[in-house]
Amino acid sequence: MADKILTTNQRVSLYITPVDAAGNYTPMKNIHWTVSDTTVIELNPSVDGQAALAKGLKVGTATVTATNGTLSATYALQVVLPDAVSFTINSSGGMTEA
Repeated sequence: MADKILTTNQRVSLYITPVDAAGNYTPMKNIHWTVSDTTVIELNPSVDGQAALAKGLKVGTATVTATNGTLSATYALQVVLPDAVSFTINSSGGMTEA
């Protein structure tokens, strides 16, 4: 099951929240971001590694992983097609009834 569903060409910001055993925020350096399927999600980590921008490329599911040493966290993204806002039927397509 996906943690987040987005449409093709939609972007979502992902952030790490490192905490110590007492639950206190603990800044981390050298965060390494990966994505399981680069054809589904384009991933652009921030310069400081504390965040990443994910963009849906095509329908599918991919998992983003943030790693620092032996610690890691994952976030599943599902990409779907955007809903049609409206559509029309017309007879100007050049087809004729036989």
